[in-house]
Amino acid sequence: MSSIKNFYQILQIDPSAEPEVITAAFRGLAKRYHPDVNRSVDATQRMRELNEAYEKLSNPAKRAQYDLELQQSRIKARAEKRDNRPSYKQEPQNTQRSQAHAYAGEETRRKAEAERELKTQQIKQINEKISSINDEIQLRRSQVPNTSNQDILTVGIGILIPISGLLLSALANDFMLFILFFLLDISVLGYLIDKNNRFYRSKCLPIVSVIRQKESDIKKLIYERGKLYFT
Repeated sequence: MSSIKNFYQILQIDPSAEPEVITAAFRGLAKRYHPDVNRSVDATQRMRELNEAYEKLSNPAKRAQYDLELQQSRIKARAEKRDNRPSYKQEPQNTQRSQAHAYAGEETRRKAEAERELKTQQIKQINEKISSINDEIQLRRSQVPNTSNQDILTVGIGILIPISGLLLSALANDFMLFILFFLLDISVLGYLIDKNNRFYRSKCLPIVSVIRQKESDIKKLIYERGKLYFT
């Protein structure tokens, strides 16, 4: 029966595992089965399989090609198994009944296979959606504006001038001038805080809101994928 190695089983991970999960699983198993540490007879062979599996699954392009080959191998294996099934031989008086049972069993099997194929396609579509949303989230995060050096300089000067006035008035022992600069300091701080809030609401908040919505969509998709795995 034609088949290929199941690298997901070798690395003991789920077929939908993220790249960081694949790397972590490989490192953990490599530490356990490395010939320098593990003296068992099959340690070298097991380490060779781990390296081969990680080489395939850690590369997105190779992994996509491998997933397609694995799916085709499973479909071909099921077809070969179905073709190799022994034919039913019944006594003449039971022929009609046995044919009915065989037909019902064949229909049930076909329905089960169709459901499995449908789940596989649905899981694949969900994984593609999650990947697409992750890419969009990264793009949105790159669009969040950063505070420029000019803004930092303006804030520094805006705070430094009133504080310097406070210190000078205190050294000059001028109470009225001290109160004047104190009120000016409060006004400048209030203006800067208000400017920062308006900047956040107009520039950052819309992008942050979209990112949060996209993250919520990913959680829903992961939940839907989990239901498909366990039903």
